Amino acid sequence: PQMIDTVFDLIAGLRSSGLTILLVEQNVALALEIADRATALANGEVVLAGTAKELADSDLVRQAYLGA
Repeated sequence: PQMIDTVFDLIAGLRSSGLTILLVEQNVALALEIADRATALANGEVVLAGTAKELADSDLVRQAYLGA
């Protein structure tokens, strides 16, 4: 967990400097915390794309990825 925090702090710093980052991450909740935009895939197909807030608020994402 400490390494994850370190890596995500580094990514957040790069993001705040204006750098665009493509992040592929299994921890959806953590990824959505630092993302501006996100895309959800299922079986290699895009099932949802939008702002991080739109995905976090999506019932599909909450059920499939956030365990809500």
